[in-house]
Amino acid sequence: MRRELVFELISKEREYQDNTWGPTFDDKNTPNDWIAYIMHYAGRAVTLPWNEIKFRESVLKVATLCVAVLERVEYAPRHYDK
Repeated sequence: MRRELVFELISKEREYQDNTWGPTFDDKNTPNDWIAYIMHYAGRAVTLPWNEIKFRESVLKVATLCVAVLERVEYAPRHYDK
């Protein structure tokens, strides 16, 4: 798959996430929350028996969540950082 198409898929998924959750929700996420979401979808990518569609969908979610993390200017404080 061409890189341009990969970026297009990530952009579409990011739009979906933004429309579903919105920046208000994202702003409340701590660094730990972001990693938990990423790990959740990374874990879903491990399929037995092998399921290429589920694998690719889960990896796309991980890539898109990573973009969402990088879009943040600030992160909510972790409870032990207060």
